[in-house]
Amino acid sequence: MEKALTLALTSVEHISDGFFARLPNIIIAICALLIFVVVARGTRKLVMGLGHRAHLDETLGLALGTLTTFTMNMLGLLVAATIVFPSFSPGNLVAGLGITSVAVGFAFKDILQNFFAGILLLWQKPFAIGDHIRTQSFEGMVVDIDIRSTRIKSPDDEMVVMPNGVMISSPIVVLTGYEHRRVKMTVPVASASSIEDARRAIVTVLNDSSLVAKDPAPAVYRTSADTTNATLDVYFWTGSAPEKLQQATDEVAAALEPVFKAKPETKEIEGGCANQS
Repeated sequence: MEKALTLALTSVEHISDGFFARLPNIIIAICALLIFVVVARGTRKLVMGLGHRAHLDETLGLALGTLTTFTMNMLGLLVAATIVFPSFSPGNLVAGLGITSVAVGFAFKDILQNFFAGILLLWQKPFAIGDHIRTQSFEGMVVDIDIRSTRIKSPDDEMVVMPNGVMISSPIVVLTGYEHRRVKMTVPVASASSIEDARRAIVTVLNDSSLVAKDPAPAVYRTSADTTNATLDVYFWTGSAPEKLQQATDEVAAALEPVFKAKPETKEIEGGCANQS
């Protein structure tokens, strides 16, 4: 019992001697770490201020500031560890964590992919909050873009959360990328002899509509050679926002219906801009 107690006291003495021997280094290391923490906070404010002056997205500026703070604090920890343990070197740490870092990289692959994809989206800005986009099988208005995901409000008022990794690797149709979008309608004509009269009537309806753009000008083309069931394809441009497009389509269709005694068929609505990330 006495031998064990003596051994324990000897161990405590060695630990205390080692602690007091390293105490100056520990104090210096703590001071160095505090300096790095203060510098990291100042660097964060500087990065965010520069991002604001460069008109970067606020979320991107915050992410870059946070990343800078993390890097500076890690560097401070390495410097502090080197001061306390002179035999320690960052190279040894990197070598020791090599396999672990690979495992962590695989484990957090999707998180890291979404993080860097979010930075690219905020940097390149292929679309902005308020734009209407179509990607994968989803369509709606962009309501938020953060580092991890992009939130889209569907026409049915459903919230779609798309990982940024998917957004950056998928084709994105920006429906409101340009001021106007094109609408195509097919109008039946009674006979081939009345095609020109029908064309003039359609142009008059389009010119009278306040929702139809005058530039680009509307266009009417005959695409059928059938003399008994002739049809005209009507193209016109209107506001790219979905509500503007729907209003214009409804107004033109309602104005053409009594003229031709048949409701025009809207075959397709084409987006005005396509971006691929």
